[in-house]
Amino acid sequence: MADYSIKAGDVVLIPDKSADEVKSVWDVVWTIKERRDEKRYVGKLWFKGEPDRGVVDMDFEIEPKFREKEYTRDALRSIVEWVFMKRDLYEIKITVNVEDEEKIDALERSGFVFRMGNKLAESYSIVKPKTTWMGLYIIIGVIVGLPLGILIDSMIAGLAIGLLAGIAMGAIMDGRANSERYRVTGEKKTVHRKAVFEIEEEKEEAEESEEQATND
Repeated sequence: MADYSIKAGDVVLIPDKSADEVKSVWDVVWTIKERRDEKRYVGKLWFKGEPDRGVVDMDFEIEPKFREKEYTRDALRSIVEWVFMKRDLYEIKITVNVEDEEKIDALERSGFVFRMGNKLAESYSIVKPKTTWMGLYIIIGVIVGLPLGILIDSMIAGLAIGLLAGIAMGAIMDGRANSERYRVTGEKKTVHRKAVFEIEEEKEEAEESEEQATND
């Protein structure tokens, strides 16, 4: 189903259903293959049901022999870009076993950030960037302002009107989109944090060092 395939870097994501079979894009399993002639199977990724209030859960599996390559990052970044093209989606979540360090590393290199966790599992997510309609509407305002300036016989006045109108429209569009984004994601940071197991290990090491120092 070429019309749904996604090409990114050295991989291609191929859906498991034809266009006629797809009832919802969220029940499609994407097969990840190399883009080279071999077209070798790399892994797969899928969504865990429909989005809920602007958030969708996802998971993926990569064949062990391909985990050291950039295939995982290419696949994740491409699907993230595809998801965020949809207007009302603002966050993608993935839950991972704390012992799966390769998967955690792949997530962080792809822009996902640690959110919460315990000794068994951790949650990572990536948040949709803030919109930047302002720049686009300023350009449109300038384009509209040029003929307006000719019409009213004042280029300065025409450009000023167009520029102000563009700034106003850009501010309105950005305000609406980012207000909805904040409602869904809040002020979630995009700075990576240490995983829970690393914090616990450091704490245990510190306690052991303190205990040893006391015994000495």
